[in-house]
Amino acid sequence: MARLYEAVPGLLATMPPREALRAWTRRFIDYATAELGMADALRAVVASGTNRS
Repeated sequence: MARLYEAVPGLLATMPPREALRAWTRRFIDYATAELGMADALRAVVASGTNRS
């Protein structure tokens, strides 16, 4: 989790805020699926179409 937090300044320094948020979100999803076993829950959210961009 610390790596996710520490990635924020670098992402914001190298890309516009919206792109940085997307990059960070991809990292968070990778973390969640690998570390927390949340793959099924995340797939359900995406499949439901309720996620917003």
